[in-house]
Amino acid sequence: WRVRLAGDDPTRFAEDDEELEPGDFPTIASIRERWAADEAHMRAWLATLDDGALAAACDAEDPPRHARWVHLQHLYTHALQQFADAATLLSAAGRSPGSLDFLEWADRART
Repeated sequence: WRVRLAGDDPTRFAEDDEELEPGDFPTIASIRERWAADEAHMRAWLATLDDGALAAACDAEDPPRHARWVHLQHLYTHALQQFADAATLLSAAGRSPGSLDFLEWADRART
């Protein structure tokens, strides 16, 4: 979605858009590497958006119905859902990720 929203035609996913394949991530390190690269790209793109760009109608819809910030919020909440789904699957497999509470993370990050 980030690539789509930042691209030339945000109404479509790029032709070279890829599905993530489990075989492409044989190790935890390979997942971390990909995640770090994607985060860097996301942060760089977000840094280009000012208040006007966030408030402007997003061209991802035809006709545009929502501001760009609404689409960014969608990205965020969708990711949270996917994290929760992954935590449920890991827990069911006996590999719980532990507490995912944001405030607990914030407390640990502060120390």
